[in-house]
Amino acid sequence: MPPAALAGVRGVARGRGDQHGGRCRRGGDRRRGAAGAGASGGGGAAGAGATGGAAGAGATGGTGGTGGTGGTGGAGGTGGTGGIGGTGGTGGTGGSTGGGDCCTATPGVTGCNDATVQACVCATDSFCCNTEWDTVCAGETLLASCGTCPTPSDCCSAGSCSSDAVVGCVSDSDSFCATGWDSICAGEVTSLGCGSCGSPPASGVWINELHYDNAGTDTGEGVEVAGAAGTSLSGYTLVFYNGSPTQLVSYMTKTLSGSIPNQQNGYGTVWVDATNIQNGGADGSPEPDGVALVDAGNNVIQFLSYEGSFTPTDAAAAGQASTDIGVSELSTTPVGQSLGLTGTGHAYASFTWSGPATATPGQPNTGQTFN
Repeated sequence: MPPAALAGVRGVARGRGDQHGGRCRRGGDRRRGAAGAGASGGGGAAGAGATGGAAGAGATGGTGGTGGTGGTGGAGGTGGTGGIGGTGGTGGTGGSTGGGDCCTATPGVTGCNDATVQACVCATDSFCCNTEWDTVCAGETLLASCGTCPTPSDCCSAGSCSSDAVVGCVSDSDSFCATGWDSICAGEVTSLGCGSCGSPPASGVWINELHYDNAGTDTGEGVEVAGAAGTSLSGYTLVFYNGSPTQLVSYMTKTLSGSIPNQQNGYGTVWVDATNIQNGGADGSPEPDGVALVDAGNNVIQFLSYEGSFTPTDAAAAGQASTDIGVSELSTTPVGQSLGLTGTGHAYASFTWSGPATATPGQPNTGQTFN
């Protein structure tokens, strides 16, 4: 987030945080309480002095009885020890430092309950770990792509938005939305990459670009996936298959992570490097190879191939026929080119495979527009 934008929003947040200076005063009281406990200990020492009276008991038996009473005074010193128990209450205050949900503002509490998200947000906004986790911090979970947060349905229409993260994210660009939630704010949820409103794209996440062969040593090999901004890729995998008739098995798996960024109208792409992708057949003698996109539940979302189609015998796509994308690369393809989808839309079915053409790893393809 631009420093100027953060400062504008943070100025309000710091104003609220200043009202909580009382926490420091309570901390001071606890320190004074600890000193008081020390004084009680001193009282106990005085009781020990009374034991000296017991020596007097050696002179007169009756006086010795009085000394016993002095022992009772020592018991009073034990009461002072009870004051020390009060100091134990300080431990209870430790609970106030525990983090809450990273997508929700937690007044008076620093940090949040996901260490990775917390570290990411606080790396650029120390207020969130030093003072409190407010709406701005929750919004930065989305703004800085530190994590994902659900989009409640009420955030997608005028009235109110029950997600602090969505409100904080949208308000970074449109300050009106911090105190009022109208149809413009609701429309900005998707366009600003702060959530997803409306029907999700038909294919959810899809394979968007591929590069596997070029002249000389293969360079920049990999696969790009695309989808709605904010979609978590945690648990997704790309499973690569050798489609040679004598193979038909997987040979490499790449695990995806993070979430899809907002690069264009609420959609974006993520590039996954993958060296040593199978090159298909020799020039003039095509032979299929392919890659399957598999979700966190081990469901095959897509199983695409190049230079033909085949049915593998193992891993997630076992027994499923691949879909040939209809374009391919050769051993003479110039370095820096790839195969990619072109057209306009926000789902796999809206686009058409083309190329080889200039590669755009991690960005919408040349000739591709998300809407």
